[in-house]
Amino acid sequence: QKQAEEEARYQRWINGSWDFFQSREPAGPGEYCTALYQNRDGLIAVSGFDKSWDGALLMFTGEKIPKPRKFREITATLTQTGDAPAKVKVYNYARDPKMGEFGTLVFAVPTMKSALEGMTDELEFAIDVEGKEVFRMAWKDGLKAVAELRKCVSKR
Repeated sequence: QKQAEEEARYQRWINGSWDFFQSREPAGPGEYCTALYQNRDGLIAVSGFDKSWDGALLMFTGEKIPKPRKFREITATLTQTGDAPAKVKVYNYARDPKMGEFGTLVFAVPTMKSALEGMTDELEFAIDVEGKEVFRMAWKDGLKAVAELRKCVSKR
């Protein structure tokens, strides 16, 4: 039984899968709605906030992403399927021992609505920092994530 569960979890990771949850406790209805996609290349999360801000965060976690000692703001170039590369300010989280060799970059999106409108069923992201690619990953079943996030944030 336990081995079968571990095998199923491993297959979800190899094939890529979504998880949906509220990323903070306590959270009111429709707050901190999060869709997390993971596979062997890393993690991508789209997360909303509380009643005080309509924005969203797009977070990328991977092995090649810098792991600074302190939280910092840096410039990165984000390329998404079908879009021209965009140079933007991003947040680079400080090294977290729980994350092992993985670093995290966080992009602020003005509204959850615009984040959802930009999500397609299949989407690949590439991120360069200082001219070096630090992250490349694609998701699938993105429209399922859009539906789940819309359902969650509509409860606000």
